[in-house]
Amino acid sequence: MERIRQNTPALLFVSDNFPPVIGGSAMVYDRLCRLLQDHSGKPGAIRVVALSSTHGFDGAEKAGWRVHDRTCGYPIHRRRHLATPQIRPVTGLVSRLHNLLDEVRFSTALLFHLVRTVRREKIDIICLGELLTLGWLAGPLRWMTRRPVILYTHGEEITQQVDTIFGRRRGRFLANASHVIAVSRFCRSQILERYGVEPSHVSVVPNGVDLNRFTAGARDQEFHARFAVTDGPLVVAAGRHVERKGFDYLIEAMPLVQRHFPTVRLVLAGTGPLTPHLKARCADLDMDGIIRFTGPLSDSDLVRLYRAADLFAMPNRTMPDGDTEGFGLVFLEAAACGLPSLAGRAGGAVEAVIDGTTGCLVQADTPGAVADALIRLLGQPDLLQAMRAAARPHAETFSWENSADCFVKVLQLLDKAQ
Repeated sequence: MERIRQNTPALLFVSDNFPPVIGGSAMVYDRLCRLLQDHSGKPGAIRVVALSSTHGFDGAEKAGWRVHDRTCGYPIHRRRHLATPQIRPVTGLVSRLHNLLDEVRFSTALLFHLVRTVRREKIDIICLGELLTLGWLAGPLRWMTRRPVILYTHGEEITQQVDTIFGRRRGRFLANASHVIAVSRFCRSQILERYGVEPSHVSVVPNGVDLNRFTAGARDQEFHARFAVTDGPLVVAAGRHVERKGFDYLIEAMPLVQRHFPTVRLVLAGTGPLTPHLKARCADLDMDGIIRFTGPLSDSDLVRLYRAADLFAMPNRTMPDGDTEGFGLVFLEAAACGLPSLAGRAGGAVEAVIDGTTGCLVQADTPGAVADALIRLLGQPDLLQAMRAAARPHAETFSWENSADCFVKVLQLLDKAQ
C-alpha cells in the first residue's frame, strides 16, 4: 500500500473493549483516546481514530454504544463484530466445518476492512487491543499496510492457559507485532519469560487513575444509611465478581474478623458470574446482616463508597490456570480517595499497592490468611491513618496524563522508525 504521510501521525486503535463495555481495558482505551484527542493540534500530537463493535461476543447488541460514540470526543467507527460470535453450539463434523468456513469468511472480511480503513483515514500506526482475538492480525496488517502494529496487552490474556488455536499461537502473534505494550512490569516480565519476545520490543504503559474524580472527602452519612452500615469498622470491595479477585475468600474471612470486631461490616460492589455463589455463601455463613451487596455502582457512588470506608480489600490471587490481575486499577482509585488497600501478593497488584505504606500485601491463598491481614490492619488505627496520608500521593504518580505520555512516546518512536 502506498504510504501517504501526514504532518500529524495518525493512530488506528482497534478493540472490542471500548465503552459501553465495562472493565479495566475499556476504561484504559477510552481514556487514552480522549487524551490524545484533547491534545490534537499541539506539538507532538497524535491523531486518533478508534474502531470497535456494536455487538458482543454473545451476539447481543451493546446497550448505549451510540450515546458513547456521540459524546466521547474522538472519532470511532463500528462494525457489528470484531470477533466471530459464539451463539450456537459446535458439535459434530458438519457443524465444525460450518464454523471454520464462517471464521475464514469473517476474518478475511475484517482484515480487508481494516486495510481499507488504514487507507481511507491515512493511518500511520495501528494498535490492536486484544491479544487473543485480534493478535492474529498483527502479521497480515504489517505486511499489507506497511505500517507498524502494536499489541496492547493486559494480565490474564498473557498468563492464563488457553487451549485454543489462538491461545496456542500467542507467542507468534507477539513476535509478529512491531511493538508490545504491557500494563505493568509484571506483565512485561511474563511476556519476556513465557514468549521470548525481545526486551526492546516491550514497553510498560501503566494504567492511570482519574485524579479529578477520585478524591478524598467527608464520609457520606446517607450512603451509610442506604446500606445499613453501622459506625463500626467498614471494609469495602469493588470489582467484577470472578474467582481471581478473591471476594470468595474475603467473605469466608468475615466471620473470623467479626470475632475481633463485632461491629465490622463489608460492602461489596460490582457483579459477575460468581455473584450468586457469593450471595449463597453469605447466607450459609449467616452473614447477611454483616455483608451488603450493592450491585454495579455509578461513578459518583463508587467515590462515596471509597470515602465511607476504613479499608479497601481485594485479596486477589493467581489461579491454577494462570489467571491473575495484570495491574489492579481499583487499588489506585481507592488510594486517590485516601483509602488504604489490602491486596493479594499476586500479579501486577504488587505495583499498585506499596506494602506497609499505602496498604498491605498478603499471600491470599486461604481465607485464614485474608482474615489475619484484616484483623491486623483494623487493629492498628494509627497505621491505617498513616496509610491514608500516603495513599493519595502514591496515586498521583499514576495520572492518566502520565499514562498518555508513556503511550505517545512509544507511538513517536515507532513513527520515527518508519
